[in-house]
Amino acid sequence: MNDHLDGLLSTITALNTTGNLPDRIQHVLHKTAEVLAADEAVYWRYRHHTLANPLFLQQAPPEEWQHLAQKTPPSSKGVGVILTSGQHALILPVSAAHTPLGVLFFVRAEFFSESALKFARLVAEQISAAVQIARLERAEHQYRHFAISFSQEIRGPLTPLKGYADLMLLGGAGQLSEMQTAFLRTMRENADRMMILVNGVLNITKLETGENLQLKIETISLATLLESTLHQCLNHPYHARKNMNVSLLVAENVPTIEADYDKLLLIMTNIMDNALHYTKAGGRVDISADVVDEGKQVCITIADTGIGIADEYKDLVWQRFERNTEDALAMGVIGAGLGLTLVRELVRLHRGSVWFDSVRGKGTTFYVQLPVKHGTSI
Repeated sequence: MNDHLDGLLSTITALNTTGNLPDRIQHVLHKTAEVLAADEAVYWRYRHHTLANPLFLQQAPPEEWQHLAQKTPPSSKGVGVILTSGQHALILPVSAAHTPLGVLFFVRAEFFSESALKFARLVAEQISAAVQIARLERAEHQYRHFAISFSQEIRGPLTPLKGYADLMLLGGAGQLSEMQTAFLRTMRENADRMMILVNGVLNITKLETGENLQLKIETISLATLLESTLHQCLNHPYHARKNMNVSLLVAENVPTIEADYDKLLLIMTNIMDNALHYTKAGGRVDISADVVDEGKQVCITIADTGIGIADEYKDLVWQRFERNTEDALAMGVIGAGLGLTLVRELVRLHRGSVWFDSVRGKGTTFYVQLPVKHGTSI
């Protein structure tokens, strides 16, 4: 039995290593055959499961084996039979949630003991788990590939749509009536909303695939970046018409910092947009930056007098696709619940930290703390 336990540990180790799944399973079969003193060890994978390669690890087994496999239900814990050749065989279905994936065969001249059957059963379970993981990984890879391709394809026609709408609003196609101007502005705003959704999906998917994990470090004036971000946000039509009181104060002793400009711009845009979105007309948003930790860090604060975050959502705001739909609809906020997920991951890339305080009905304050020098951890 100790040999069986050692063999199981070896099996689990082999399946959990990196590399091609068929190669790993083949290695496991070889190890299992050694432990069981089996002359043959075969994993026959059913053809209709195509999410993990290959179709078969070996050629289809002899007809007698196939016939026995078909008579063995997927829920079976394994059976021992005597073949017409006089050899003994163990037949173990490999399944996931009662869905058959394939079948394991172990053949030798001697009878298989109960402990051998238990060991082979555990090996079948480990192979089932490895196949399921491979299927999930492939499905996730396909989803991410689709999300990136789809987002890029959608951005293609949106860009000229927005461009022509802007051109017409500027008079590039002649004088417009009030109704035509209103229609074009609605088109432009909805194109912007679609672009926000598409960019959110694209950015988070790229981050998950590792594409956005590289930082392009440069020296950045925080005051300039915050001014630029705020100007960009306030120029958006559905922020501009709310006529809010907005302030920006960067302490004189705030130094330049080492960061990725584009990613830091994305962090600040998402947080400022949220503050402006969830603050009612005539409300207030105050943005400030100061040095902390004896000058080693900078802390950016974005405080609003908006509707605040409900207590039941405070632990969910960083998670993908989590948003208070009721609040979003009430404030006319478009999005998929990806903005703050992206913010947290990008702040972590900079070895910084982000958190918030919020009181329902009184407002929310977000804090972003970043090292002045790249490579310094908080």
